[in-house]
Amino acid sequence: METDKRASEYEIIVPDTPKWQAAIKDLQSAGRKKNYRVAHQHVALQLLKSARGDLPWKETYTAEPYIYGYEIHPNESHTQHVPHHDLPHIKWKDWRAGKRYGATGHIFFDEG
Repeated sequence: METDKRASEYEIIVPDTPKWQAAIKDLQSAGRKKNYRVAHQHVALQLLKSARGDLPWKETYTAEPYIYGYEIHPNESHTQHVPHHDLPHIKWKDWRAGKRYGATGHIFFDEG
């Protein structure tokens, strides 16, 4: 997946479609920057749970290190670090199997 395009440019994927199933398979595999977009926050949580089970929720922008879990981030287009994150999103990671087999990514969703 491309990682430097704006989140709002990603295609919205919908549950129970071939693209949804492909996203689940991709999110279950090892790798970094696995980024997808859905219509709503509850659908983003559904996609994450379907792919990665019950990852624990973590406080947003915490300094506490963790190896697996997810955070809910707002639109970050105003930042210098990730201006292409122009939609709210779930930022998730799962390094329980180590860096070789772990994964990380974002599931963007529309505001409102």
